[in-house]
This record gives sequence, structure tokens and C-alpha cells, in this order.
Amino acid sequence: MGTESKEIVLRNEALAKNKMDLENQLQDAEARLAEKEKCLETLSQSHQAVLHEQEVKLKQLELELSDAQQVLEAEKSNSSKLEAELKSNTEKSKAEIENMTQEMTSKYDKEKFQLEEKLKLAIDDHN
Repeated sequence: MGTESKEIVLRNEALAKNKMDLENQLQDAEARLAEKEKCLETLSQSHQAVLHEQEVKLKQLELELSDAQQVLEAEKSNSSKLEAELKSNTEKSKAEIENMTQEMTSKYDKEKFQLEEKLKLAIDDHN
């Protein structure tokens, strides 16, 4: 064999070795890629589960908020009714007090007048 042939054989062997090294590197890269894809899938599933859980919690909180708003509206309505009733009762009480005061004043004035008349009669009778 000539030198050229030896060089060709050596080159072919080197190329074959490079090819095997590249194939091994490719297999290693594919294995790492598959592992990373698995991790990514697991992570994606985990995120989906967390997202679903958060959506469920959000819906529950929205329901609770809606219930609380309904209770608040009912309480506001009740407060308004009670306030109106209190105002009405206060006005009625004031009117009743004014009437009683007028009646008592009128009764007092009448009794005072009667007593003054009796006193005048008694003084006149005494004189």
C-alpha cells in the first residue's frame, strides 16, 4: 500500500471516529432533550394543576363576595328602613310631647284661672 492509501485509510478512520463521536453526541443530546421535554411536561402539568386550583379558589371567592354583597345590600336596606322608622317615631313622639305639653299647659291655665277666680270670690266675700 502506498502512502496515499495509508493516508486515505487514516482519514477514513478519523472520519469514521468523528462520525461515531458525533452520533454519540447526537444521542446524548437527544437523551438530554427527551429528559428536558419530560421535565417541561411535568412542569406544565404542575402549572396547569396550580392554575386550575387557583381558578377554583377564585370562583369560590367570587361566590363569597357576591354573597357578602347581597348581605351588605340587605343590611343597607334594613338600615334605611330602620332609619326611616326611627325618624317617623321621633316625629310622632315630638308631636305627642307637644300635644301633651299643650294639654297640660291648657289644663294648668284653666285650673289657675279657676283658682284665681275662687281666690277673688273668697277675698270679695271676706271684705
